[in-house]
Amino acid sequence: MDLEDQPGFLGWTSQGLIVMHVNWPIYPEEHGSDVALLWLTAFPKGTHFNHIDDIDQCSLFMAMPPHSRPSDSFSERNFHVAIWNKDLIKLHLRP
Repeated sequence: MDLEDQPGFLGWTSQGLIVMHVNWPIYPEEHGSDVALLWLTAFPKGTHFNHIDDIDQCSLFMAMPPHSRPSDSFSERNFHVAIWNKDLIKLHLRP
C-alpha cells in the first residue's frame, strides 16, 4: 500500500506530510502564522473562537460569528478552523 493510500494521509506541506488521527471537519493545510491569521480573518468582525479540541499538534476552534447560537460544537453545520499550535504561539508573541 502506498503512503497516499493510508488512512489519515492528507498530503504534503512545506514542513512535511500531514497525517491526522482524528475526524475533524477541517484540517490545517499548511504551516505558518500568516496562513493561520488569514484563516482567522476570513470570518466576520466580532467572531469569537471557542477552543473545542486538541490533537496532533493542532487546536480546533469553533467559529462563532455575531448572533450565532451553537448547540453542538462538532456539528457539521458550524464553522470550524484548525490551526497548528506552533503558529498560534507565533501569533500570540507578535508585536
